[in-house]
Amino acid sequence: FAMLPTEGLVASLVGILRAEGHCGPRREAVRFVLDGLLDQVDISCLSPELFSQFADPEVVDSFMEMLLAGDAPDSNEAAATAGALAARLVSSFCNGTTQLAVAAASAAAVGRHSGVGSMTSDTSGEDDYEDPTAMSSSRLQERERLRIEDRLDGMLERICEYLPGLARRICDLLGHSRLLALPLGTIRLAGPSAREILGLVTALAQSRRPSVVKSLAEADMVPLCVEMLFAFPWNNLVHNGVVKLIATVRVHFSH
Repeated sequence: FAMLPTEGLVASLVGILRAEGHCGPRREAVRFVLDGLLDQVDISCLSPELFSQFADPEVVDSFMEMLLAGDAPDSNEAAATAGALAARLVSSFCNGTTQLAVAAASAAAVGRHSGVGSMTSDTSGEDDYEDPTAMSSSRLQERERLRIEDRLDGMLERICEYLPGLARRICDLLGHSRLLALPLGTIRLAGPSAREILGLVTALAQSRRPSVVKSLAEADMVPLCVEMLFAFPWNNLVHNGVVKLIATVRVHFSH
């Protein structure tokens, strides 16, 4: 990672992904790199910087706008790619806030930037500023954890702003999906973006954050996703996605 131009790397890759008008080797290569970067979240020296770049509002907006633009056949694959990456983004960082805090605290303790976006700005002029190199390890970790949680809440809130549009996208899939004639009859095609939408909704539900759960409920996301189970009776991938979502809701919100 140190060999790459890290500043703005994720935004540049997402820009290339968005500019590609069709599925091709360049888009696949960019997705491979973005997937690889998300795989590095467990490496403590990289996780704060990766979180900062992936949580950037412009990156989040790009993923969600690509996902919502998957109406035409040539944009459906791009929508599926964006949905898969957005789901990974949510699940990767929602499950690793403690580790992120440890990594960010370690960076701050040695006088380097913590790598968490606007939270790394110079606060030496503030009245309550305290030199991170003089703070205890536990206190520094708690400070970074709170900052990361705040940034993560902002990222999730931004994603949730797109849920009404995502609900309309599901309605379009339910009502205007393509038909395929087979010897045994005609079936409806869900398209690749359907399962990635399910993956993103499931990842959001797994965050178990009250504000996210409220946004999912207000957009009727779970009932709409369940409708996909019956709308596409021959699509095992969609079925598996719906079952996983139902299991998540049952386990985490049965009370």
